[in-house]
Amino acid sequence: TYEAKWSDLPVYKNIVNERPAVSPNKKLESLITEISLDAYLISGCRDYGIVDIRVDSRNNPYVLEVNPNPPLLPDACLPDVARLMGMDYGQFLAELISLAIKRYAHERTVFNVT
Repeated sequence: TYEAKWSDLPVYKNIVNERPAVSPNKKLESLITEISLDAYLISGCRDYGIVDIRVDSRNNPYVLEVNPNPPLLPDACLPDVARLMGMDYGQFLAELISLAIKRYAHERTVFNVT
């Protein structure tokens, strides 16, 4: 729920939201990366998306949701990650548009669309 993700209620204080998640456990990080990519591709996502994963106290990752159309507002999660990669908001949007154009051009070629 919204409350579970964003509330300041004491019951939710133990939830840690990291963008991107930081783990000293490289094996867990590799597993989460693999699971995220698999979930993204299996869900049919294209160009961009977000895979929400939670890790339990025994380091077992669980996919909560795959969002193929997450918010692109400047303060949303995806632009935050782009900033970590060195892109400002304008560069991030330009990259998304460029990827979509390339995919569209490729699909037109593959499927012989005129």
